Amino acid sequence: MLKKREAALLTSTIMAVLPGFIPWGGLVQAQGQTQGQAHGLTSARETLVKVLNLSNSSKLATKPALAMLSGVARGWDLKSLGTLQPQPDKIMAIDANHAVGRTQWSGKDGQTTDYYFYLVKDIDGQWKVEDCRSLASIGVAWEARKKLKAKKKLSAEQIYQINNMNLLLSSDAQLSAWFKNNKNRLDALYRLAKALPKPYPAIIRASDKKYGTIASTIAALNLDSISMAETGELQVILGGFDRDFVGLLYSDRKGKLPPVSPRAWLWVEDLGGHWYLFRHT
Repeated sequence: MLKKREAALLTSTIMAVLPGFIPWGGLVQAQGQTQGQAHGLTSARETLVKVLNLSNSSKLATKPALAMLSGVARGWDLKSLGTLQPQPDKIMAIDANHAVGRTQWSGKDGQTTDYYFYLVKDIDGQWKVEDCRSLASIGVAWEARKKLKAKKKLSAEQIYQINNMNLLLSSDAQLSAWFKNNKNRLDALYRLAKALPKPYPAIIRASDKKYGTIASTIAALNLDSISMAETGELQVILGGFDRDFVGLLYSDRKGKLPPVSPRAWLWVEDLGGHWYLFRHT
């Protein structure tokens, strides 16, 4: 569970970018591409698939692989990034010259983590992988949850922590399914939070009983916290560990979404109904 200072830091970051930002890009969903952009994504996907397969064959340091790497990725000096799904399950344009693709890394004990590959189009029009990111603290959170589960007796707070970590450690696909199952409750949570008198509280947790149904809904959904922006956006922190966060953002200002990049907002995905899934590091 996030410390109050960490949650407040993310809240202030969101508020700073939502009023308006300049690309590195508002995320453009694949289904909304022009014909030319769709063709570009096809080429970007082809490059990423080649890099993934070379990595799985421990050939990431070979000349054919290096020819498809740029920036940070060019300096990896690794034969492999581990066991990765050989096909991205989703790839989206960030702007005309940048894209992000998602695949999954498999580790011990059944651990599966979403990996995000960032691609850039060079001056010759060729797509190259320039970085790969995931939430850095996922491994630590995985071990922390395992230690909690190993305890013979658990307090109510520890049970809540485990349930909350389950959200943090879920894949994007699992969180998307969780969202669909809980969308009505999340919509109601948004309406209740928006109806609060301004200025809105910086953060609300399940323990903040004075907020009544809002607090009880946060508890029922095993959320970390929520924050309401003065401009009407709701941030729902599903889970966080150290400086890594996974959450949902309600915003009806699609053109004002946080910019996706390997440096902070690793992933922002449209779930429909003004809701977006995000990962931030």
